[in-house]
Amino acid sequence: MSAAGPQYCYVPSEGTGPIVVPTPSQLGSGQYVQQHPYAAYQQQYYYPPAKPKPAAPKRIPRPANSFMTYRMEKQYQVLAENAGVNNKDISVIIGEMWRNEPEEVKEYYRKKAEIGRREHMLRYPDYKYTPLKKRKQSVTK
Repeated sequence: MSAAGPQYCYVPSEGTGPIVVPTPSQLGSGQYVQQHPYAAYQQQYYYPPAKPKPAAPKRIPRPANSFMTYRMEKQYQVLAENAGVNNKDISVIIGEMWRNEPEEVKEYYRKKAEIGRREHMLRYPDYKYTPLKKRKQSVTK
């Protein structure tokens, strides 16, 4: 097949005789597939470009509480001290660290979380926490 001009081929399902298959330069931004699935029909098929889907609105994250603020700061320290530990174990270790922290340290992170909540309110003034409804678990016997 030459790509110089239109190419003619017979498509049995059409039943109308030869059809013109345009060259890629005549079509523009479409996409070509190499061959028809049946080797007897050595022609290229044209698929127009897909329409982009509209972007879904991103979910606004919840503001971090004092423990989550503490955890974000301590996570890399725990990872450095305990290489190869999974996320669940990191949470257990940091939870134990949080329980053993003096009240002054916890108060520091409470204030830090409050600052984060204020920044969140400025960034997302229309934010309202709407928890997802729990799905009923299927009963298996």
